[in-house]
Amino acid sequence: MKKIFLTAAILPLTIMVLSQGLQISGYLRIESDAILTANANIEIAEGTITVEEGSTLMLGNEKTLAVKNGGSLYLFGDESEPATVTSHDGYFNFFIHPGGTIGASHAIFEKMRFDGLYFMEGSGIDPEHPLNDCIFQNGIPGGVLMTIDNDQIITINGATFNRIDEEQLTNVVKNTDGGKLTFTNYDGNFAGEEFELDPHGRVHWIAWIPLHRLMEDIVIENGQDTCFDAIKSITVAGSGTTFTVQAGGSAQFIAREKILLLYGTLVEPNAYLHAFITSDDSYCDHSYFKNYQSILAVIRDDNLSENPGNLIETSQLRFSLYPNPTSGKLTLKFLQSYDSPITVVVYNLLGKKMFRQEISGSARKTFDLATFQPGLYLVRITIENRTSVHKIIKN
Repeated sequence: MKKIFLTAAILPLTIMVLSQGLQISGYLRIESDAILTANANIEIAEGTITVEEGSTLMLGNEKTLAVKNGGSLYLFGDESEPATVTSHDGYFNFFIHPGGTIGASHAIFEKMRFDGLYFMEGSGIDPEHPLNDCIFQNGIPGGVLMTIDNDQIITINGATFNRIDEEQLTNVVKNTDGGKLTFTNYDGNFAGEEFELDPHGRVHWIAWIPLHRLMEDIVIENGQDTCFDAIKSITVAGSGTTFTVQAGGSAQFIAREKILLLYGTLVEPNAYLHAFITSDDSYCDHSYFKNYQSILAVIRDDNLSENPGNLIETSQLRFSLYPNPTSGKLTLKFLQSYDSPITVVVYNLLGKKMFRQEISGSARKTFDLATFQPGLYLVRITIENRTSVHKIIKN
């Protein structure tokens, strides 16, 4: 056995050259735009490898990257320069062992063998860096992209699952009847429950939940039963705005970290307001249209019913959306200019994203829905952190 002592970043690094590969202790940082290629197995034990933005960790075909007890692997990219772990000449094994930890954001995980990114019992995802905005793609034909055998409760936001080979049939496998894995705001041609293998119902897919939600100038009317959720925080009223639950109305708030009920929050007699901090990453059920419909009914000002035609005027955005119902063409016209680009996303009733497009805030834009099946759809319009969701009918 031979030991090689190097210095990486500011901490000492020990690489032990074993007959079956490399064992890494200490701290190894693969800096921006660097590539580390290993034609050997890599074992991280009592140490950390960090892959930074624009950099890549590459393994050889059929080699293994194993994060052992006390070891950790972090990939920190950004939207334009993701961090990547891949194989340069085939597919590699990727195991997180008991006591091992992985964390990432804006990273690409690809070219993995049959179990994909495999979390063994007792392994974990760092809850401070829970693989948000990561891409999982291009696994070996017949394999999966992620296997979960631990009992962790975790939410992964903004994950993208892609495949280029139709022989890859499964995105996520959850074998154990414990823990909970929730994907929110997911994307890609291989995302969603239709591709999962989850016999115990422990994996959940929610098409859209914001990180933070502002509830301003909203009225919950008699007979409305609404639910609003956010992955991190919800702020209700404040800064001269109001949130009112009228008699006979009901509102729920669900967030993971905090809910602020500020001055201007009013609950009338015989009305209900419930606020929950989720401990198991349970949110409003976005699988059914009733929750979206509740949102549609309340994201508006009190004078909406007096506006002519299809004018939509909220405390956030002011525009017209017509014709509604539509037989194919749908026009979005803003009645004031916005400096920032505006994102338009259309969902069907199952929460599937039909299309997404960015447009100018001072323009009139016509969308072609001719290929859509007849029915109800949701149009989500976002500028910066302001969002409005509205119902349209396709004839």
